[in-house]
Amino acid sequence: MNNSLNLINALIQEICQENNPLQRIILALKLAEASNHLARLEVETLQKQNALDSPSTLNQSVDNLSKNKCDPDQVLKDFYARVDQQLVQESKTINKINNDSSDHDQFKIERLLLLSGFYGEKEEIKNEPMSFAEFSKLRKENNNTLSNLDLSGVDFKLQNLSNLILENVNFYQADLYSVNLIVSNCETVDFTEADLSYAKCDCSNFKSANFTNTNLTNAILYDCNFSHANLTNAILIQAYLSGARLTKANLKGANLKGANLRGNNKYRKSKIVDLSQANLEGVNIKQAIYDEYTRFPIDFDPQKAGAYLIAPFASLSKVNFSNIDLIYADLRGADLQQVNFTKTDLQYVNLSGANLKEALLSDTNVININMNGANLSNAKLIGMKIYSSQWVGVDFTNATLIDIEFSVPLNGSNFQSANLRSISFKNSQLIGANFTGADLRGANFGGANLTNANFTNAKIEGANLGNNLTNAIMPDGKIYQKEQ
Repeated sequence: MNNSLNLINALIQEICQENNPLQRIILALKLAEASNHLARLEVETLQKQNALDSPSTLNQSVDNLSKNKCDPDQVLKDFYARVDQQLVQESKTINKINNDSSDHDQFKIERLLLLSGFYGEKEEIKNEPMSFAEFSKLRKENNNTLSNLDLSGVDFKLQNLSNLILENVNFYQADLYSVNLIVSNCETVDFTEADLSYAKCDCSNFKSANFTNTNLTNAILYDCNFSHANLTNAILIQAYLSGARLTKANLKGANLKGANLRGNNKYRKSKIVDLSQANLEGVNIKQAIYDEYTRFPIDFDPQKAGAYLIAPFASLSKVNFSNIDLIYADLRGADLQQVNFTKTDLQYVNLSGANLKEALLSDTNVININMNGANLSNAKLIGMKIYSSQWVGVDFTNATLIDIEFSVPLNGSNFQSANLRSISFKNSQLIGANFTGADLRGANFGGANLTNANFTNAKIEGANLGNNLTNAIMPDGKIYQKEQ
């Protein structure tokens, strides 16, 4: 073994010092043949191609080299001589070998290149990507700590990869769609061109990781550490980056359209989203949302770049917030005319005094919302159960409500000329509510408090008005009189 190592080291030094290209080729071929592994591959190639009748002499050379039975340099000389002899027997076209040294060297180069398959088509060796079962076994054996793994092209979509500690791991072009990668340490891991769309990565460490051209669409990246990470051309459309640390991250050419960059979040833990030292050259943050806890570079204007500031009295008319998480947002007095809140999460949002004229709220989560004094005139509300929230003094003038169930205080609210057919107000507080000219056909007010409510000119056919109508004005303008 020592002789082989010495030979290899000597050949490497000779190659580095040799200026003659032809001699470098000869030395490189000698270096290759000195390797036991490569020599055995040559023997197998010759056997498969029937290039030699008796490959045993080559096997003998290989064995001698690996067992140190003779000088390695002599083994190589014997190898060349034996190949010469057998090739001469095999080919009638070879009558003699020119004694000229350079011609002889060229002949040997051609001969060895032929034997090594240099002129033939080489079958590409493709390693099958690791299966998730194999990965899981390895993970278990190493107690969630894995290093020096090439996981290029693996298909781990929808799998649980949480609580991992990864070092020098390559996920190039891996399918990691909707994986669970929460609370994992992925520092310096390579995710280049991987698919991490819809992945759940809360509280994971991606410091100095590589996300070049990676798909992170709709990924949950709450409180993740992306400091010094390479996110060049990454796709972060509607990604949830609330509370994420992006100090000195490279976001050149990244697409953050509709991303959530707010510091105030659903976990009620306000955290700074620091982009102040990030590279935002060519970044797309149109329709992304941010708030007072988001920090941008001094020379970067997020509003001019198309992002939306979520703050009290903000001007956000006609914005499409569908499918967006706005939990705990403070939008007091904001201009939200004609805004689309379809399937928006508005839990704990403060919309008191906000102008939502002609807004659309469809399948919207409004639990624990504060809508007191808001303007919802000409708005459309569809498919919601409204409870555990504040809706006192809301203006619903000319609004259309479809498949809505109220079970909240609505005292002093104005439903004038609103379309409220088949709406449920069961057990709601509607003291002093105004239903003048409203369409209440089929509505249900069972158990509701309608004291001092006004139903002048309202359509109440088929409606259940309950029996708590003290001093209420009925459609004919008369004060309600309880039947004796």
